[in-house]
Amino acid sequence: MFEGVLTLKSDMQQVAVTFPQLRYDIDFLPDTGVNHAIQRQVMETLLAYGEPYSLATLEGGYEVTFRDSDRISVLMHYYSYVEGAAHPNTHTSGLTYDLKNNRMLTLADLFAPESDWVKPLYDLVRADLIRQLMALSPDLTEEAAAQMLTAFGFEPKAEIFGTWNTGPDELILTFDPYAVAPYVFGPLTVRIPYGRIPGLN
Repeated sequence: MFEGVLTLKSDMQQVAVTFPQLRYDIDFLPDTGVNHAIQRQVMETLLAYGEPYSLATLEGGYEVTFRDSDRISVLMHYYSYVEGAAHPNTHTSGLTYDLKNNRMLTLADLFAPESDWVKPLYDLVRADLIRQLMALSPDLTEEAAAQMLTAFGFEPKAEIFGTWNTGPDELILTFDPYAVAPYVFGPLTVRIPYGRIPGLN
C-alpha cells in the first residue's frame, strides 16, 4: 500500500490531502476499483467545499481501520479553516470496499437481507452517545442528553449513523461536530463489538 497525495497552493488557500492506494503487484490483490473509489470520494469531499475550495486551509489524512484480502475500510478525516471564522472545523468520511466482489459496501450490506437492523443499532448507539455526552458534561442529565440527540435529529433511521467503518472485531461510527451535539462536544466515536449487534451477516 502507498499514499496518494493531492495538494493545491495559492496565496490565499492551501489544500493537502493524503489517502491510501493499494499497489497490486506488492499487495498480491486483483486489480479492483478500490483506488478509484477512494480517489472519487476524496474529490467529492473537496468539491463539497466549493470551487475552487472556498476556504483558507484544508488538510486531510486517513486511517485504515481494517484490511484483509477480502475487505478494506478507510476513515478519511479533514480539517478546515476559513479566514475569520470563530474556529476550525473537522469532517470525516468512510469507505468500506469489498475487494473480493469489487464493490463499495453500504452499512445495510453488513446485515442479513431480512434483518430489521436499524432500531437495534440505533438503541446501542444512542445509549453510548448519551454516556459520552454525560461524561463530557457532568452537569448534563441523562434526560437532557437524550433531548439533545433528538434536537439534532438523531432518530432510528438508516441515514443517521454518521461515518461508519469496520474494525477487526467492532463497528466504528464517527459523528462529526454538530452531527448529534453542539460543536463544544467535538467529534464523537462509538465502537460496538460485533457480538453485541443483532442481525449481522
